Amino acid sequence: MRRAAVVTLVVLAAVSAHAQSPRRALAAGTGEYLLADYRAAWPLLSLGLDPKTGSIDQSWQQGVERLADVLLVLRQDSLAAAWLRWAMRLAPDFYVDADVMPPAVVRAAAAARSFVEATPRDRFVAQVDFTWPAGFSAGAPGTIRLEPASVPITARIGADQFVRAGESRQLPPGSYDIVVSAPGYLPTRMTVEALPAVTTRVRVSLLPETAAVLSVAARPWGTLFVDQERIGFTDIAGHRIAPGRHVVRLQRDQRRFRDTVLVVADREQVRLRWVDRHDATGDAQVDSALEMLDAGDVERAAELLGRLLAARAEAGGAARAAALAHLAGAIWSLGARDSATHLLRAVVQCDPFYAPPSDLFNPELRAAYLRVRRETTAIRIRAPADTLLNPARDTLPIEIAVGRPGMVRLSLRLVQPRPRDSLVATLLVDSIATARVPAALSQGGAWPTGEYAIIGEVAPSEPGSSDLLQLRVERLPVDTIPQKALRPAIFRPETLSGGPTRRTILEGLGLGVLALAVPVALNDRSLSGHSVPPAAWAIAGSVSVTSIALRRSSTPLPENVTYNEVARIQWQTENRVIAARNTAILRAAPFRLRATREP
Repeated sequence: MRRAAVVTLVVLAAVSAHAQSPRRALAAGTGEYLLADYRAAWPLLSLGLDPKTGSIDQSWQQGVERLADVLLVLRQDSLAAAWLRWAMRLAPDFYVDADVMPPAVVRAAAAARSFVEATPRDRFVAQVDFTWPAGFSAGAPGTIRLEPASVPITARIGADQFVRAGESRQLPPGSYDIVVSAPGYLPTRMTVEALPAVTTRVRVSLLPETAAVLSVAARPWGTLFVDQERIGFTDIAGHRIAPGRHVVRLQRDQRRFRDTVLVVADREQVRLRWVDRHDATGDAQVDSALEMLDAGDVERAAELLGRLLAARAEAGGAARAAALAHLAGAIWSLGARDSATHLLRAVVQCDPFYAPPSDLFNPELRAAYLRVRRETTAIRIRAPADTLLNPARDTLPIEIAVGRPGMVRLSLRLVQPRPRDSLVATLLVDSIATARVPAALSQGGAWPTGEYAIIGEVAPSEPGSSDLLQLRVERLPVDTIPQKALRPAIFRPETLSGGPTRRTILEGLGLGVLALAVPVALNDRSLSGHSVPPAAWAIAGSVSVTSIALRRSSTPLPENVTYNEVARIQWQTENRVIAARNTAILRAAPFRLRATREP
C-alpha cells in the first residue's frame, strides 16, 4: 500500500513538473528578453506558449508579443507573422498592447489580424490542436497531421501537398490553406499555421452532400445548441446540419431557454426566428430588408441592404448608422469577419453617437465594435436644435462623441460680421461627453445677434478629426423702460419784455420813411396815376411796425435761468439712468439659439 502511494506521488509530481515547465520557460524567456538576449529568448518564449499547459492569460499574451518582437528584431518577419496569426486564431480576443510594444509589432499584429479575419474557419466541422516539442531550434519545420475520421478523407495542403487520414507533412513555418474532402461529403476549408517543431493535428467531421442549411435569427441574442453541441452566439447563418431529427435550443441565460425539435430533409433550408422586437429606420426599403434579416433570410437581406446603402452613400445620421450596424451583424453571422469589421468602422464614422441596442450585438460582435470604435478617428458634436438661454444662469450643452479617445478642443467662431475664433472648452473625451458653453460672453452680456459656428477638433489632427456646428442667435422682444420726454411747460421765462422806447419809435418811423421814399422815387405818375403808390404806404407801415416790435426792450431773469438749467440737467440724468437699466435688461434677457448640422 505504501509502495502504491509512493508511485502515485511520483506520477503526480512528474505530471505537475511537465505542466509547469513551459510556464517556467516563459518566465525564463521573459528574463532573457528583458536583458535583450534575443537569440536565447526566442526558443524559451516559444516553449512557454504551449496552450495545453495553462490558460490563455495575460502572461501568455505578453509572451506572444515578446516573441513577435524578438523575431522581428532577428529579421524573421514571416515567422513572427505565423506566430501572431496562430495566436489570434487560437484566442480571438488577443490584441497587441499598442502602448507597450514597438510600432513594428503593432503593425505586424494588425496585418495578422486582417489575415485571420479574411480566412474564416468552420470550427464546428474542423478542430485543431497542437503537440508541443520538448525544445525549439532554428530552422525546424512544422508538421501538419490529418487525423483519421469515420470516412476515408484526404486533404490538400497549399497548392500541391496531399495527405490521407493518419498521414503527416513537414512544411516550412507559415500559413497553409487546407481543403478536406471525401466522396459523398461536403468539403471543408480552413487555414492553419505550421509552427517550427510543433505538430498541428487537424480533425474533421464532414457532412454529407445532402446536408441541410440552418439559419437562426434571435432578438435578444442567445447561445445556440444543436443536439447539446454549442454552435455559438446568434445570429447564425448558413450552418450545415445532417438530415434527420435534431433538438435546437436557444439559451439566453441559465434559466431562460427555448427548445425546438426539427426533422430536417435533404438539402432543406431551415430558418428559425426568435425575434421579440423589430428595429425600424423610417425608410420603407431599408425596413423591408431588416424584416428579411429578422426572418433569417440573411444572404438576400444582406445583399439588398448593401445595395440600398451604396445607392444612398451621401445620407448620414443615426438611421444610416443603424442600417450599417444590422448589415455588419449579418455579414458577421456569415463568417466574413473582415468585411464586418469594415462595416463597424463605417458605423463609427457615420455617427459616433450611435449605440447599438443591447439585444442586437452578441458579446463577440459587441467586443469587435468597441475595439473598432477605439481605433477609428471620428468626432461629432451636437446641440439643442432650438433653445432659449438666459445669459445670467444658463449654459449651452454641447454633446461630443468620438471614436478614438482624445483631447477635444471646442472653438466658438463668429461668422458675421467679421470672422474670428475663441477657445471655449478643452476636455478629454473617452467616448461621449458634454461640454457647457456659457451663454454670457467673457465681458458680460448675451451673445450678440448673428451667425456663429462651434468647431470641435480632436487631437492629433487626422482626417475625420473635426466637426462643425452652425448656430444662429436671435434676439427676443423684451420690455424696456421708455425714456422721459422733455416738456416745455416746466421751463420758466428767462427774460421780462418791456414797452418800446421813444428812440425805438423814432427809428422805426425813420425806417418806414426810407421804405416809402424808394417806391416814390421810382414811381412814374403818368403810368400809375398817383404821386405815391398805395402799396408803398403798406410797405412803409409794415417796416415801421416790425422794427418797433422786434426792438422792444427785455430784462434778463437770472433766477429763472438757473431754475431751467437745473431742470434740464435732472431730465438728462433720469434718461441716462433709464438707458443704463435698459442695457442691463437687454444683457440679461433670454435669447433664442438655433443649431443646424451644415455650416
